[in-house]
Amino acid sequence: MGSAWAAKQDPYDRALYSVNFDGSHLKRLTPEVGDHYISVAQRGDGVPSDDSGRFSPSGHYFVDTFSSPNEPPVFVVREEKGGLIRRLETADISLLEKGGYVPVEPFQVLAADGKTAIFGNLFRPSGFDPAGKYPVIDSLYPGPSATRTKKTYLESLFDPYETQSLAELGFIVITIDGRGTPLRPKGFSDESYGHLELASNLDDHLAALTELAHRYPSLDLTHVGVDGVSAGGYAAARALLQYPNFFKVGVASEGYHDPRLMLSAWADTYMGQADEAAFMSASNLSIASNLQGHLLLMHGELDRTVPARATFALADHLFEAHRDFELLVVPNTDHGTAFSSPYFLERKWAFFVHYLSESAGPT
Repeated sequence: MGSAWAAKQDPYDRALYSVNFDGSHLKRLTPEVGDHYISVAQRGDGVPSDDSGRFSPSGHYFVDTFSSPNEPPVFVVREEKGGLIRRLETADISLLEKGGYVPVEPFQVLAADGKTAIFGNLFRPSGFDPAGKYPVIDSLYPGPSATRTKKTYLESLFDPYETQSLAELGFIVITIDGRGTPLRPKGFSDESYGHLELASNLDDHLAALTELAHRYPSLDLTHVGVDGVSAGGYAAARALLQYPNFFKVGVASEGYHDPRLMLSAWADTYMGQADEAAFMSASNLSIASNLQGHLLLMHGELDRTVPARATFALADHLFEAHRDFELLVVPNTDHGTAFSSPYFLERKWAFFVHYLSESAGPT
């Protein structure tokens, strides 16, 4: 693997390699830049199947699909040593382009430490005007177990957090995987162990947004919002509470808000043998009085993954601090209400348009 390839490659992108059983002769079989998908089909008993999947029954050939957030999928057939047999197809996006589609832009910036590379995606609305000014929404998920930024074309275009839909309302939307998230060297992930408030590191988000605004003047950093679900709901509220002068509008859906109110399978795994002071440091409840911006809290009434008591606890502290906020409880719904409730989705869109877009004035 040459340095020229490494300089272009996103460290999150998947690739297929071959290697001897003794660890020698590691060879990359999928040379193109991008995320490569080669599935090994399995039977129900976990044994690789001979009649399906992307490897031929002999194992001598395989189908490779590769793409990136701004490059549509390419399908090729390769032989077992990686040699290209045939290019099968490239996805046709001409109708998307005719409809005004603006490609997702993957980016690389520096973390708040000034030396660590972090990666994300940037979404612009159709009809984007480079000379205009656009409010910004940070769509985040800071779970130590998962990344937020999608790496394939289809996953980015149809991001499950309605990222492009938010952009179409007149925003520039970003996703970032800061320090304390997985799939990078151990030291990168260890940043958040015992300190869940550092997962994806909000300082990294501020540094990334600042760098992107210098790169693209169309980002209006006087009007920055944040949107998140579950761990992202925790982080969305925390962004407004920890950086009230930077984040002005937030929608925090189904957030745990305090690790002590979350399932032990989550809190104990990522907090470890933390003491009470560490749990307090990770709690949104202790900084509820910092709220200055516009915050919408949402929770499903019957949430079994993140109990609704977590949002109610934050609401209680906001009451005590005499802070203005909005609270929406969706009846008879479990975790994932943010993705399944059309009513909530409409409320979220209207909340951002009213408090973030309309307050920005004409662009």
